[in-house]
Amino acid sequence: MKHLSKIIFVLLVMATTGCSKDLLDEKPPHLIATESLYTSLAGFESGLNGLYSLVRSEREGLNGGTALVCNLFMNGTDNMVTNHTVSGFSQIAEGWGALNNPANAFYADVFTWLYQVINSANTIINQATTKTDVNWKGGDADPETNKIRVIAEARAIRAWAYRHLTYCWGDVPLNLQESLGSTIRTDWRRAPVAEVRAQMIDDWRFAEQYIGTEPSLAGRITKGAVQHYLAEICLAIGKADSALIWADKVIGNPAYQLTKARYGVK
Repeated sequence: MKHLSKIIFVLLVMATTGCSKDLLDEKPPHLIATESLYTSLAGFESGLNGLYSLVRSEREGLNGGTALVCNLFMNGTDNMVTNHTVSGFSQIAEGWGALNNPANAFYADVFTWLYQVINSANTIINQATTKTDVNWKGGDADPETNKIRVIAEARAIRAWAYRHLTYCWGDVPLNLQESLGSTIRTDWRRAPVAEVRAQMIDDWRFAEQYIGTEPSLAGRITKGAVQHYLAEICLAIGKADSALIWADKVIGNPAYQLTKARYGVK
């Protein structure tokens, strides 16, 4: 009888402690997820590093291919032509006949890539603006300044991606939400270019206030670059006077100057 009582006691203890909800919360230290990454300034900096890595594909090419700036902005124009195809750049110049086709898979890849950039930026923006328990301490700035600067960089890059999309496709879907289970859609409609550009201007005007003249880390976007894009978009929408104002801000900044000599291996 005593043994039976002990067994029942052990089973009761196991039943009361074994059903703790905390034990069901998976926290594998070797996996990086949104919930575990975006809890500190260091996590958001890692997220920004990933975002800039996607941006660099413009020059590095998708999947190790040719720089997007060549295929995307030069094929099918009178910018260049060669007598015959040899290799390298001349192949791009001569390949416009096959590549200048909206059904070409390359353009679908570019379209997808740009929305990957946008979704990554949206994730950073949403996580930074909605989470209340983030440790924003780090570096020389105060926590609130760190938070706003992270959001500003992500919004600047989001506008940069929509810049490419509107120039290449015109009306495109406008998404400002992080892709979650509750927000995933399959019924997207194209937003008018004017609406997309209004959002781009809003993003860049916000970013211009909080991004420094010098980059937060080498290779990141600067205030001058944001001001340049604002000048460009103002020209695109026919506001030359506003373009002059933003361009003057860049030109008048003593930290910037025109490149007067060649640099780099090429």
